[in-house]
Amino acid sequence: MKKVLRFLGFGLILGGLSCMPFPVTNPEATTSIFPWLAMSGELVRIGVWAMAIGVLILALSFAVRGAD
Repeated sequence: MKKVLRFLGFGLILGGLSCMPFPVTNPEATTSIFPWLAMSGELVRIGVWAMAIGVLILALSFAVRGAD
């Protein structure tokens, strides 16, 4: 159970980090809509929530007793 919670927590944290924007040096080079969604702010809000929930699940995994 602890391993499942830890993997889920790490997965949510990494998923949330993938929603964070990155600086665009050449706007004409961006051909996908995903970076523009990330830079708009809505995807960032979802990423922050995913990371927060991931941190809580990861902390919960350390509090759970188990024979892992």
